[in-house]
Amino acid sequence: MYLPRHYKQDKKKPTNYPLIIFFILGIVLLASIGYKWKDILTYFSGNSRQKISKLEEQITISLNKKTFPKNLINEYKSITNLYFDSAPIDATANYFIAKSYYYQVLDRVKFDIAQLLELTSFERKNSYMQYFQAEEELEMMYRTALRATAFNSNFQEVESNKVLIYLFELIANRKKSHILLGELSLVDPSKLSKDMEIAFIWMNIVNSALSGNIDSLENYITQNENLGDRKIDLQPRSISFLKGVTLYNGNDFIKSLNFLRESKSGYDMITIEATKFEALIFYKQNLHEKAITLLENIYEETGSQDKKIARLLKKILESKPGLKTKLKFAE
Repeated sequence: MYLPRHYKQDKKKPTNYPLIIFFILGIVLLASIGYKWKDILTYFSGNSRQKISKLEEQITISLNKKTFPKNLINEYKSITNLYFDSAPIDATANYFIAKSYYYQVLDRVKFDIAQLLELTSFERKNSYMQYFQAEEELEMMYRTALRATAFNSNFQEVESNKVLIYLFELIANRKKSHILLGELSLVDPSKLSKDMEIAFIWMNIVNSALSGNIDSLENYITQNENLGDRKIDLQPRSISFLKGVTLYNGNDFIKSLNFLRESKSGYDMITIEATKFEALIFYKQNLHEKAITLLENIYEETGSQDKKIARLLKKILESKPGLKTKLKFAE
């Protein structure tokens, strides 16, 4: 057969078998990785959980020694973020992130007697978020802990996660104290992580005092003693004060007066706060003059530094015509 001169017959290109084999192997490998991806994630997340558990132990030891382990907490934050990246909708992963925020504020929220007195004092704040100077961290702790519960309401760390939620609600004053006390009573303390035990008892003492539940207060004071070296340092005076405040909130004024007077010594915070509650009891018993005298004395003897005393004194003076004070103070 004759072909024109300009016609060029195409030569058949040789098949590139190595490339095809490589391509097929790549598909098989990707398919295998996809099939085993969950196992791979489980392996790495399991390894992360071991590291997280070890770090929690180290952080707890430091906190029990009253030191703030900033480097350990930063490391904890990094590892929990990696764990979260591998499983963002896992309840435990979200709990770990919430707990990392909890750790970050423990240089300000100390669960000590000073802060306990602050939260049970006369004329409490509407919110203690600014007092602790940890608004952003506490808010993130709360939101992430809520996310953990939303993904799974019965995961392994759920009891500790509840404590994070209730801690925020206490500090932000989101719920009435008797409601929080009731919710905390449903938490199983045997399932709490070690570093949550003091927070749990501290919160229960605050809520017991504010809700006027003396039985609950005495129960958690006993539980605190059982913590040994890790306990909140509650001296006899501070215990008497807390009992006095609790009984005051429970409207048992006679017993409250006895404990409040027992707690007074010098002119420290306990004495000043106890005197305010003592004056309030006199005021409620229609003994206005005795209340005024108490407040006048403590106001002068403490150098007129506490504006709450002035406000309480003004409130009593305005409640009944003819009452006077020897003090010259400005609101």
